[in-house]
Amino acid sequence: MPYYYRLKHTYGPQVPQIVERKKRTAKNLIKLRHALRSHIAGEDTNQDDHTDVSDKKLLDSQKFLRLATWNIREFDSGKFGTRLEESYYYIAEIISNFDLIAVQEVNDDLYALERVMGILGSEWKYIATDVTQGSAGNNERMVFVFNSSKVWFNDIAGELSIPKGDEITFPHEERIKFEDELEINLPPGTNLTVGDVKLRKRKEKRFLKEELIIDLPEGSSIDLPKDTKIVLPRGMEVEHNDGVIKIPQGQSPVFKPDNKGRKPMLKLPDGMIVGDKLQFARTPFIVSFQCGWLKLNLCTVHIYYGEGHEGLERRRDEIESLTKLLSNRAEKDWEYNPGSFMIALGDFNIIDQDHETMKALNSNHFKVPEKLQELPGTNIDKTKAYDQIAYWQDEKVLEKSEQVTRLEVQRAGVFDFFETVFKQGEIYDPDGEEEAFYRSDEDYKETWIYKDWRTHQMSDHLPMWIELKIDFGDEYLEDIAAD
Repeated sequence: MPYYYRLKHTYGPQVPQIVERKKRTAKNLIKLRHALRSHIAGEDTNQDDHTDVSDKKLLDSQKFLRLATWNIREFDSGKFGTRLEESYYYIAEIISNFDLIAVQEVNDDLYALERVMGILGSEWKYIATDVTQGSAGNNERMVFVFNSSKVWFNDIAGELSIPKGDEITFPHEERIKFEDELEINLPPGTNLTVGDVKLRKRKEKRFLKEELIIDLPEGSSIDLPKDTKIVLPRGMEVEHNDGVIKIPQGQSPVFKPDNKGRKPMLKLPDGMIVGDKLQFARTPFIVSFQCGWLKLNLCTVHIYYGEGHEGLERRRDEIESLTKLLSNRAEKDWEYNPGSFMIALGDFNIIDQDHETMKALNSNHFKVPEKLQELPGTNIDKTKAYDQIAYWQDEKVLEKSEQVTRLEVQRAGVFDFFETVFKQGEIYDPDGEEEAFYRSDEDYKETWIYKDWRTHQMSDHLPMWIELKIDFGDEYLEDIAAD
């Protein structure tokens, strides 16, 4: 459990403002501890009643692993100033209720993480990545925080990259870019049909708000730009006359593949083909852990966030690439290390349960547990399914194994800390001024500031968790007895 000794104020000069803040922190921690116990036990109780939840509602911690994922907003970028001292206590208190937690958006400067680890105590450890370079990486690290008295690191960790040839194309597909105007020749009697278009207005003009993709009728054509060339591949059979290649005659020469399938190509002028080959925007981090009988390969992610057609396509492609990569690895691992389960967890930036981004996560033998699918979203409004936990389960592979261990989800949850700390209607005065700046019960502007500010104290994501069975001793002994 966390250490609270720094909240004591029994020595040295007593500054009234500091004393009051420590008192407020202690009172909020009492409420938060009770709220967490009630949430995990599945009981709805009065937060002002601080009595312990019945032990019968809480499963034996030695038989189950509580696994969580939490995107802690810009932890700690310094936006809106650094976090208040009390915020580190609240974050540590939440983390301490889980055994192993994947944390995203940890800043390059590890001060905030180290501050929380100091509150958690020496039995808590972490494993972190380096930051991903480039603007999409946002100077972030991926981190696993775990209770080393219950969970142990299996000495295997690494960052994932997409194999050559399978990289993500961005924009979603390779395209031809025209420097001058683009003239399209449509078949007689046809026209272009465009559905709903999102526009924005500026000085009486209309502009596209997002990328627009229009289907062209069959038979449409364009005039090729200057310097376009025909490329005949090596080994292709051709007609010739005294060493001169015979080109098909007529106004519309036709180049056909030969009998071995070698096909002619066009070489367009330099710079016309666009479509970068990309890796993950933020490199996924995979680490091997063991808890009880259960061996886990955990891969934490923070999938690219982008809006419009291109952004959503890249989100989907990153998720599909991840599940494909992890599925191939999990199947190979099972051959020489059976009983080692693959789980992907983190911020997938999934829109909702029916969106194509969720379908991408539930691909390549990955599955989101049903108990998680029943939960509300993990954003503050609980409308988006951004954060997820999914596990690999190829039944054809697993049924061949004689392992008694399995992924058995007991319970699951999404914890809303704003029902306990930094609630609507509260006033915070971090600078000790007479007029509080961060408050939620005044005009619209100050309400908006407070709502945004508090997410930089805690997060704009709620932690998601599942509970997994880790004790399979009975099943193992029953197999021996049966033999």
